[in-house]
Amino acid sequence: MGALGDAPWRLLVLDFITFVALGGGTVVIPLALVKHCQSNDDNCAAKAAQRLVQYGLAGSLPQLLAAPLVGRACDRLGPKIPLLAGGVGVVASLILAALWALYGWPFYALLLSAAANGLCGGTLGFLAASFAYAAASAKAPEEETYAPLAGAAEEEEAPEQRTGGFRGVAVALTLSICVSPAAGGAAAQHFGAFATLAGASGIAAVALLWTLFALPAVAPTKSEAKADVLRGLKVVAAPPTRFLALAWTLVATNNIGVGNIATQYLARDRSSTGVGLYISLLGAAAAVGTLVIEPLVRKIWTGDEFRLNLLLARAGCLVAAGISVGFALLPASNPGIYGIACLASVTAASMPASRALLVASAPKEDGGAALGALGALESASG
Repeated sequence: MGALGDAPWRLLVLDFITFVALGGGTVVIPLALVKHCQSNDDNCAAKAAQRLVQYGLAGSLPQLLAAPLVGRACDRLGPKIPLLAGGVGVVASLILAALWALYGWPFYALLLSAAANGLCGGTLGFLAASFAYAAASAKAPEEETYAPLAGAAEEEEAPEQRTGGFRGVAVALTLSICVSPAAGGAAAQHFGAFATLAGASGIAAVALLWTLFALPAVAPTKSEAKADVLRGLKVVAAPPTRFLALAWTLVATNNIGVGNIATQYLARDRSSTGVGLYISLLGAAAAVGTLVIEPLVRKIWTGDEFRLNLLLARAGCLVAAGISVGFALLPASNPGIYGIACLASVTAASMPASRALLVASAPKEDGGAALGALGALESASG
């Protein structure tokens, strides 16, 4: 899949800052909805769970509609435009959430903040655009500088070359999760929800300015004026990508469900700082997966890269199911939940592999559309 440095460093800085803002800000919202309930008040807990579901739907439904547009825009306009749109959505969402916390606005204002992010592509759309930017920035090898022989077809770029920067994007994401939930939970406990969300919106604004002025534009893979916004869905619906997309959608359904339940489950018995620290522990385990486990497996693997990516994707699916079973069987006070967190390393190691498989299976000019369609399916799973 390539080395960590294959991804442009400006993109990695952008991803890290953006996901720090998102992780630090969004961890506050479920805590704010859950923490006011007493530990034995099941009716309040049920209402909080209902509102968490509504908040998730308010973001995922617009994201479901926007993600195919994000993917197609990456192919037609270049990925910088969707990254800018995603940055605007993050800033607007966090500002609205901060105002909700400051003025005590009704719950629908919080739903509006989630919808604002979703309409601009949402977290999954931003991630898809980041992977598309890494793929579009891949440099052709400089060994052969001569022109191809007359009548001979020019050899296409190898899929593994196009996906060489995917590891860097995954590392930036997982490293941000190491920092942001713990910082967000501690800030919420000591300074309140408004200060935490306002600080997160400021960090997101820095990321938006970085995108605008520091991130260079890359050429789109298609220059035709007419865009087929459903092209990505058509690509992932065709064999063999349909089976990969279905499997990873099921994994996303599992992960999103576990994440929502685990936050409420932990918040009943832990402080905001404690919940944030546990989520950051998940991020640390994920960082080990992307920085240590995945490169080590690739180093000792002797077969072709496609089979290795397939192996990692299968392992990620199995371990994600194991995490769900672990949370279902163990109470929050059981030390075994820290062992569950360690399993996140395997799931994280499989994330760039699954997307590399998708891009390798799709036509080169439709890579961004396929990534956007996968984001739409993951949004539907939420």
